[in-house]
Amino acid sequence: RGDDYAMYRGIEDPRFWLVPHDLDTILGHRSADLGRSIFTYYERVEGLNRLLNHPEIVRIYYSQFLDLIDTVFAPEKFNPLIDHILGDWVPQSKINQMKQFVVDRIGYVLDQIPQGPLTVSSNLP
Repeated sequence: RGDDYAMYRGIEDPRFWLVPHDLDTILGHRSADLGRSIFTYYERVEGLNRLLNHPEIVRIYYSQFLDLIDTVFAPEKFNPLIDHILGDWVPQSKINQMKQFVVDRIGYVLDQIPQGPLTVSSNLP
């Protein structure tokens, strides 16, 4: 949905930074849904539905999820980040719930991505 962030631009360093907020709404608290399909928003928009059902595109879509799971949301990266960002502001019990939500959500997302062995067939002589 893209509305839980602000942009910050420094004076000495004029680069823009995205500053997230309301992470509780996406990390297992309030409106976050562990079992939400990775296609939820696209099923209602015909053009996106067609796009994400195209074999080449859906492979890219899946690979982006796998990349995020292996990098940004990997516990060895995500957990220290969330501790650093929320550690002084949010009770540890809530932080632990958010961490567990990410682990559980990863499992659910992986269940939606076909990960069987790759097979190639051809009718070439």
